[in-house]
Amino acid sequence: MSKYIIGDIHGSYLTMLALIEKVKEKDPKAEFIFTGDYIDRGPRSAEVVEFIIEGIKSGEFQGVRGNHEGLMYEFFQSRFGSNWLSGNGGTATVESYRDYYNLEDDLWEKN
Repeated sequence: MSKYIIGDIHGSYLTMLALIEKVKEKDPKAEFIFTGDYIDRGPRSAEVVEFIIEGIKSGEFQGVRGNHEGLMYEFFQSRFGSNWLSGNGGTATVESYRDYYNLEDDLWEKN
């Protein structure tokens, strides 16, 4: 059983799924370790995060938080006082969650 390390997905959900599928075709018992930077820049950060969280909960994956997740965490901890939105691709992540949960103006309330 081989371990595969994947990092810097940056919201590229479909690319991540294609990579996992390709690896599993060749190595059905593959283990995946995700090294962070799941979010920002790409359009589907929410789906990437939810997929990885579910995989970690089920024991299928292992993962750690990257610096982009750290910036998001700091953003919410500091009541929006960081440069995550403007300087690090956070706007794409916010839009991704808005789309994932089908939100209009209120990002904080899950439908």
